[in-house]
Amino acid sequence: MLLPVIGGLLLVGCGHSAADEACAQLQEYETDVVEADEDHANEVLTETYAELNDFAEETEGELGEALVELQPLFLQLEGLTGADETAAAEAQKAVSELSEEELEAIDEAADHVNEVCDLSVLL
Repeated sequence: MLLPVIGGLLLVGCGHSAADEACAQLQEYETDVVEADEDHANEVLTETYAELNDFAEETEGELGEALVELQPLFLQLEGLTGADETAAAEAQKAVSELSEEELEAIDEAADHVNEVCDLSVLL
């Protein structure tokens, strides 16, 4: 299972002009997660991962392809951080049914997005 690791935050430019806008939005999501007040952290995480799932569909290019690859992770994290226990169980089951190849593709996509957009917490 892949889970975000809360750690240091490094916000730097994206490096690829076509991806700058998408990276800026991803960095904004990351900032929201890092700055979330402890009492509302799960709400912020749930909302962020729901928005990331939608954002993946809107993003073009290699970055968009990587984000689409990450959609199962976004859905799982949205379910696990939300208040709906049924959704959390369904999310966990869906990820447990992913093949080793699918999990590897998700891991590679997360590495790509993190590298291109200099993210350290979100994925």
